[in-house]
Amino acid sequence: MQVLRECRELHRGVPSTGIYNGPTRMTFFTFSITHAAFALALTLPTMPRNPDAYVRAMKPAELPQVIDLLTRAFINDPTMCYYGHVSARVQDPANPTPSDAETIRDLRVFWNAMARIPLHIGGNIDVVVAPSSSTNGSADHAQGSAAPAEEQIVAVALWLPPGTSLDFSLATLLRAEFHKVPFVWGFTGSKRLIEFTPAVEKTLKREFKSRKVKRLDTWHVWAIAVDPEHQGAGYSSMLFHHGFRRASPKVIHLVASKPKNKDIYEHFGFETVETHIVGVGKVDAAGLKASGDAAKGVPEFVMIKWTS
Repeated sequence: MQVLRECRELHRGVPSTGIYNGPTRMTFFTFSITHAAFALALTLPTMPRNPDAYVRAMKPAELPQVIDLLTRAFINDPTMCYYGHVSARVQDPANPTPSDAETIRDLRVFWNAMARIPLHIGGNIDVVVAPSSSTNGSADHAQGSAAPAEEQIVAVALWLPPGTSLDFSLATLLRAEFHKVPFVWGFTGSKRLIEFTPAVEKTLKREFKSRKVKRLDTWHVWAIAVDPEHQGAGYSSMLFHHGFRRASPKVIHLVASKPKNKDIYEHFGFETVETHIVGVGKVDAAGLKASGDAAKGVPEFVMIKWTS
C-alpha cells in the first residue's frame, strides 16, 4: 500500500516523504482483464463481418477511442465489478443513472491507465477498423494505399512483449496515469487489484518451469475487447491471429474471468492451467457485493498458449 500512498502524494503535488528505501517498483496486478484478463470481452462469430475490416496498429490520436471502447466492453464485467467495488450493475449504459454514470466514469479512469501501459514498455495496441465506406476495400490496404477518410475502431487488443513483467516501475505507472485509479476505486479496490498478482505469477512461474520456458520470454495479452455493438462478427479472431503471427514461436498467456470467455480462448489454443477464485465471501459471480451462499466469488482462469 506504500505505492498507493506515494501516488496520492504525487497526485496532490506533495513531495515524496521518502517511504521508498529501494527501487521504485511495485508488483502490479495481473489482468486484460483483465490481464485481460482477464476479463476479456468477446464472442464467437454470430453476425456478418464488415468485409473491409482490417487490423492495424493504433494511431496515437486514437487512444481516447480505444479507452472508450474498452470501457464500454467491460461495463458489468465480473472482474471489473469486483476490483472497482461496484455495488450494482449498470442497467442502461446509454442512459445511465447518476450512480451508473459514476461507475462508468470510474471504469474509464482505470482503462485510461491500462491502455497507456503498453505505450511505455514497448508493447503493442492493435485495432480492427471498419471503413465507413466499402469503396476502397481491403485490397487497397494490402497494396498500401491511404486509409479511408473515416474508420471506426470496432475491436482492440493490448499486448505486453517479452522482456517485461507486471512489476512495472513507478515511473511507468505515473506516465500511464495509474495514480488516478485509487482516487476513484478507493483503498478497497486498489488493494484487491494488487493482491491478485502474486497468485497468478506463482502459477505462471510453476507452469513455465515445468516446460523449461523463461517467464520473461513470453507474450502477455493485457486486454482484448470488441465494441458491444459489433460483437459476434469475428473481430476477436482477427486480432488473435494477427497477434499470434507476431508472437510466434513464443508462448502467450492471459487470464479470463468468465467461463464463456475461457471456452472461447480454448478455441484459439489456450489451455487453462489453474483457476483462482477471488472475492469469496465478499461478492457473487457477477462481482457484486453479496453474503452467505451467494458470495461464491469470481473465477479467474490462468491460461497459456504453448505454441503460436
